[in-house]
Amino acid sequence: MMSKSIEEGIKAFDAANSKDPKTIEINGKYIPFELAFSDRLTMWIGRLTQSPSDALLLAARCQHIERWTKPRDSYPTGKTGYLNWRSDLKIYHAERSTEILKSLDFESDLIEQVSIINQKKAIKLNEDAQLMEDALCLEFLDFQLERFSKKYDDDKLITILKKSWKKMSENGRNLALQISYSDNVLALIKIAIS
Repeated sequence: MMSKSIEEGIKAFDAANSKDPKTIEINGKYIPFELAFSDRLTMWIGRLTQSPSDALLLAARCQHIERWTKPRDSYPTGKTGYLNWRSDLKIYHAERSTEILKSLDFESDLIEQVSIINQKKAIKLNEDAQLMEDALCLEFLDFQLERFSKKYDDDKLITILKKSWKKMSENGRNLALQISYSDNVLALIKIAIS
């Protein structure tokens, strides 16, 4: 059976993410948070590569699919609870995207590739998984870091930045340095990458 178009897969993922009860204001409009997140991720994929694979385009739209159904506060506080939450989310996003793509009759090879990217398997060996990791880090730096800087002390932020920097490719790092940051955040980035 022929697989459906990539656009149909993206529409299905966007429909799922449009149900997010959490919204974010963008240009005076309130948009479901995870839908806005997938838009930003797709934008960063487009800046990282001029010819993204079909699997990568699909993965960008479902990387955090229906994340609100597994809230962080449903897991214990602390590092172990956080790591368990993140691990469970990777599996959930991969399973949910697989379920949706199968319902649209996508080929099993493409579905598997999307799942691998969702779970960020073999990041340093899989180009698409590395591109996704870069896009996730860039989305965080561009859209979330300033908010984090108001919640956490400088030492915690430097630790987060060091971990993000380590996960990124050279291309991702170059793009990260082109983002506009507040003076305080830029100073922390300089410490983290030195």
